[in-house]
Amino acid sequence: MRAPTFCIGVPTYKRADDLERFLNAIRPQLSGKPNVRLVVVNDASHDAAYQKLVERFEGLFEYRVLPENSGPAMARQAAFSGAGEEFLVMTDDDCIPGPDWLDYLEAVVTADPDIDLIAGNVEPVWHSKPGVFVRLIAARGNYPGPLVTEHGLLTAVGANCAIRRSLFEQIGGYEPELRGAADDCCVTQRAIKAGGRHLVAWNWLTGHKAETGLGEISRRAFNYGFGSVQYTLLDQDWVLAELCSDGSLASAFQTVRRKVRTQWTDCRAGGQSCLISLSFSAVSVLKSVQFERGWRKGLKTFSKAYERGLPQQPGMAESAVDFLDERARQHALGV
Repeated sequence: MRAPTFCIGVPTYKRADDLERFLNAIRPQLSGKPNVRLVVVNDASHDAAYQKLVERFEGLFEYRVLPENSGPAMARQAAFSGAGEEFLVMTDDDCIPGPDWLDYLEAVVTADPDIDLIAGNVEPVWHSKPGVFVRLIAARGNYPGPLVTEHGLLTAVGANCAIRRSLFEQIGGYEPELRGAADDCCVTQRAIKAGGRHLVAWNWLTGHKAETGLGEISRRAFNYGFGSVQYTLLDQDWVLAELCSDGSLASAFQTVRRKVRTQWTDCRAGGQSCLISLSFSAVSVLKSVQFERGWRKGLKTFSKAYERGLPQQPGMAESAVDFLDERARQHALGV
């Protein structure tokens, strides 16, 4: 049986040390795999440290340097430019894939050759000995992972994801118009809406650097909120809008309270002590408040630009009309 082909795209920016750890982890997995190609794209931060890596790992990966900083999404887009492989694989320079990371992905695709999108899982790893405080703020989802709601998969994160190249090209790849950090959600939802068959592979794991400060968590949450509004208005994604506030302070407060209450309940249900649960919930307050700040700012910024408001969940009547229209279209086509 012919092995499926993969192109792994890795964006990097001012993190030569992290990239070196990634390359050391992936090198044994690439041995004897001519069906896998690794492309590293430097987002306009090439220096002597990166040049040493290029020389040390010569022949292991293709290296491209962008002329100006464009963000991880456009760096991934550059990595996949001209790719001919069947699947495009996303991961980050501060990830450390386990020894069976590639083999597991190949097994998933081989077992289900019709799959189009695989959302992998992420777990924290430590690049140095962490203190108690660092462990607390890095735990319980403060590193990227797949987001699943009652409506199904919302986001397959770029830290661990694979998509069929033909589908990626069909949806136009990453949306260059997006600001903030909603690129992963945009690609995921456009792929699903285009009819892509998807799978959340919880056992397809990669490690992600967990050393994170409160400042970084705060900035990341704000950017997620800001970018999520732009994507929501651009694609009129009611599922994402349903998870967030309507822009008012009262709605924002209710949304934050709901998220923090969920965090507390999950911690206690998982057997955590009151102290640990309280610590996790405190970080959840920070993340939720900052997300809502970014979300509300995004509403002010993009609502006028797109001349539209937040989408609402389609009602039963609207769904029935859509169904009838689709049946009429199929009948006209003789399907």
